[in-house]
Amino acid sequence: MDNRKFQTAASASPPPAEAAPSTGYPTDGNPSLALPATVPGAAWFHQIGEELRNLLTQASIIPSAADLTQLHAAIKTLFSNATITSAGAAPTFTLTPSPAIAAYVAGQRYRINFHATGTTGSNTLNVSALGVKNLKQYDAFGAKVPAMVVSGQLTDVEYDGVDMVILDPLMVDFSRKPISANDYQLLPSGSIIQWGINAQNITAGIESAAVMFPITFPNAIFGIFICHIGAIETVNVIISNTTPHTTSKFHWKSNHTGSQSHFWFAIGR
Repeated sequence: MDNRKFQTAASASPPPAEAAPSTGYPTDGNPSLALPATVPGAAWFHQIGEELRNLLTQASIIPSAADLTQLHAAIKTLFSNATITSAGAAPTFTLTPSPAIAAYVAGQRYRINFHATGTTGSNTLNVSALGVKNLKQYDAFGAKVPAMVVSGQLTDVEYDGVDMVILDPLMVDFSRKPISANDYQLLPSGSIIQWGINAQNITAGIESAAVMFPITFPNAIFGIFICHIGAIETVNVIISNTTPHTTSKFHWKSNHTGSQSHFWFAIGR
């Protein structure tokens, strides 16, 4: 349907609201009593038409006078609780709702069963082949961060005008118990602590090879501490700034040449 297509004499601008509207209910009138029939007026038809048009727009359906099933399709799209299974090669997920949407509109929501485990920081969603949108999620502080996606995850996803946002809270297992000397722990505050022992054979003053964190910090690093493990008390070790640290790795330098081991500790979120 298209409420803006008429046979003749259509206006280029919407009609103004009635200056002195007759409020109540419609009547056929009564000629014998000289009571006139109700006249809806252009403003009334405009209200009804635009309300219906907005329903189509919210469902991303382009109004068409040649299609008389669009209202049904819009209602089905907006109020369907059907779960759609994602597709594509993770972390680049795709979604094919039926009917397909014509454009992204803020507020569109989908019930999705993710078919594969993604990669935090790289997960995207492409709906009806309209283009890739980043998948995000809210953390314990209410900040929008890269989403975590696992195979079989059933969740509601809403487009906020910029990103596809997984509405379930960020999945965090605070009960996880570290199991090795190179490990991490998630804290209820949303912070993450990580630690490890790194051994390398380097030349004094030369930057070490990259030390990878057990997991990538989703947002930022607050600090990194490192100290030497061994009997040589004159060994000094520092976090290198030659290659700045990132959320996934860091480098170190030492004043000692040869094989050496160092304990490191990092905190971030």
